[in-house]
Amino acid sequence: MAWVIQGGKLTNTDFLEIPDKPFVGDSPYTMWRIDPDINNGRPFSPLMIGLPSVQMYIQPSRPLIHAYSSRETDFNGNGYAVIEPISCEIRSEKNGVYEASFETYCDKYGKYTYLRKQAQVKIPMRYHGETTFQIFRIRQYNRRMDAAGNYRITATAQHKFYELSRRLIKDCRPTQLSGNAALKWLFEHGWYGGNSDTGFDYSSNIGAVRTAYYENCSVTAALLGVDQCFVNRWGGCLYRDNNYFSINSEMEGCRKSGIIMYSYNMTEIDFQEDDSELITILEAEDNFGNVYTITNSAVPTEDIPYHIYGYARFTYDEEDVALFHADAQAYFNERKQSKVNITVRFANLSDIEKYKQFLQLDDFEVGDKITLYHKELDIYYSNLEIISKTFDVVAQKTMEIEIGSFKDAVTRRAYMADTISSGSTVGDKTSAALEQGIYDSNTKTMASNVSGMECYTIVEIEKRSIAELEG
Repeated sequence: MAWVIQGGKLTNTDFLEIPDKPFVGDSPYTMWRIDPDINNGRPFSPLMIGLPSVQMYIQPSRPLIHAYSSRETDFNGNGYAVIEPISCEIRSEKNGVYEASFETYCDKYGKYTYLRKQAQVKIPMRYHGETTFQIFRIRQYNRRMDAAGNYRITATAQHKFYELSRRLIKDCRPTQLSGNAALKWLFEHGWYGGNSDTGFDYSSNIGAVRTAYYENCSVTAALLGVDQCFVNRWGGCLYRDNNYFSINSEMEGCRKSGIIMYSYNMTEIDFQEDDSELITILEAEDNFGNVYTITNSAVPTEDIPYHIYGYARFTYDEEDVALFHADAQAYFNERKQSKVNITVRFANLSDIEKYKQFLQLDDFEVGDKITLYHKELDIYYSNLEIISKTFDVVAQKTMEIEIGSFKDAVTRRAYMADTISSGSTVGDKTSAALEQGIYDSNTKTMASNVSGMECYTIVEIEKRSIAELEG
């Protein structure tokens, strides 16, 4: 027999058609024969008719991790070792953590010895459905023996972006600069000076003019950590791709038309709404005696029946009223509405025949704007922003995302509309599929009972046929 791979499947080429002279008649039982009523017309032996068939398939290989030396700068080759992980997860957060944790066996070839502190690893992942690789540096590892006597190694690695934490800023004050100009100033006045020393490219599209002061801190802290860090002073979302990063008003490459809906791609949800930091009137003051009051004129409302006062004091080296007002407004914007935080685990819709022709709908990324809908829990929010994501490298699937409210842009409705128009484009197959899904879900609710219909307008109900409403 000849087994070959045809169209990605393991195929036997010897008996694709019935031979000219099939084995029949009085041939001995030891000879193979063909009967259209036996074994689906494929060759069989009378001695093995009762033998159960064994299905043969191609075992997919796991994604591989490449290990490199601590000083390597060219990651096109295989590196010191190619390692198959037992498990590997990558967690990324908006303007925060970006790290990988993985585990593998201590193999007899000694590949695991290259997984040591400061070693670099290249890990395959997916970004908006496209395969990509990101470089991480191992910060912590552990070698152990489990109860079965297997030797294993686990490691935690930070994204290459955190190489910038090794560079020290002694004294740097970007003054009245836009976002990109401030980044350029910051890098040129870092430890030893000169952008060429960092090996990083960067950009920002933030046009707002701000001033900040950094002293004796790392570049990473100046961007993300200290009180006057870039994302606090200029705002923006940090995008990281190996030796490149950007801080733009919106995440670079973000999508704005994703939908997560219960009964389609949502399996678990944890919803929290918190008013503990809510402020509707802010009294702000700086160290030069300037006072600035900001009021939410929409209060009182059903959700906020009375005003909630807050106070904040800002300290500056020099008096700058415009900067003071901008900082106070940013402080107020972060607290003028309830904090919404949602954790969602969801299914891969590519397994459902109805959605096979569309994009995989679980390929959400940090910074994407999405709509979340769960009718039974009375949850409907649009323009929410994904603030963290956990990605399973072995399965090449997103396992969990965390969603937070997008400043100044949270809207909520009592019922789910039939048509999604915000951020969608003509011909967007994903949005079209979900529109149909939402229509089907709403129809099912209407058909359940009379109270189900009461959630919708007459116009929406009239879109359905009698047969649909009768279930």
